[in-house]
Amino acid sequence: MDVATVLVLLLGLVVGAAVVGLATRARLRQRDAFQALAAEALRQNNQSFLDLARTSLGEFQKGATADLEGRQKAINEVLTNMDGKLQAIEKERHGHYERLTEQLKAVGAAHEKLHAETTNLVRALRTPSVRGRWG
Repeated sequence: MDVATVLVLLLGLVVGAAVVGLATRARLRQRDAFQALAAEALRQNNQSFLDLARTSLGEFQKGATADLEGRQKAINEVLTNMDGKLQAIEKERHGHYERLTEQLKAVGAAHEKLHAETTNLVRALRTPSVRGRWG
């Protein structure tokens, strides 16, 4: 091989190495650029997801709050109705208690009257003149 051929081969190797080096650097730059673009896309997707989640959760929370307020209102109405009914029952019970007390007093008075009449009858029957007539 002559010197010119060797020089052409060496020049080819140097140019080839330079091309490979340039290609490698270009690939590294492309990889870095792709990684930067992928990281930015991921960050934007994450941010979009978080924004959507906040919006959805905010709407859900509003609905849950409205539902809770409605339930609290319904419970308050039930308690108010129950309180009114309990007061009516208590008033009715008090009226029954008063009537029962009056009836017991009347029974007590009738009992006392019956006892007095029975005592009078027993006395009358023990009297010799009455006993003779009835006995």
